[in-house]
Amino acid sequence: QLGSLTISTHNLSPRVFVDMMTKEIDMQVYFIGIQPLQTQMGYPISTAVDKAAQQLISTLTEIFGLVE
Repeated sequence: QLGSLTISTHNLSPRVFVDMMTKEIDMQVYFIGIQPLQTQMGYPISTAVDKAAQQLISTLTEIFGLVE
């Protein structure tokens, strides 16, 4: 029996999630956030958020030598 406890990244605090991951795997965890302009369901991503995401992808690609 599992009971009513459900574990996912949506209901765990970031600290608990990181603690669980680093206990199992030797790694460093970093969080990167982009503040949305709106959060209503069904609305497309805003231009500002899309631009920030593309800049982040570009920066991480340069840092880690990833292929786009």
